[in-house]
Amino acid sequence: MSDEQPFAGIRVIEFGQFVAVPFCSQLFAQGGAEVIKVESLEGDPVRQLGQLVEGETRIFLSRNRGKHSLPLALRHPAAADVIDRLLGNA
Repeated sequence: MSDEQPFAGIRVIEFGQFVAVPFCSQLFAQGGAEVIKVESLEGDPVRQLGQLVEGETRIFLSRNRGKHSLPLALRHPAAADVIDRLLGNA
């Protein structure tokens, strides 16, 4: 088994919820990419499905390991500036 990280040095900005997009970006994180998951202040709805502890579920933890979480008030005008800066560095 190789310790090579093919996505090292890559930054991925994720805006996904539930399963498909978080799974894909999880693969990038496992491959060494820095993944930043942008969520609403309420968080990804998967955080609420069958909680282990408040705000955490098995599927959320499994699909979002190795990622940074950035909660934003997505409808607030300042959020657009934050997103622009993130995308400019991705």
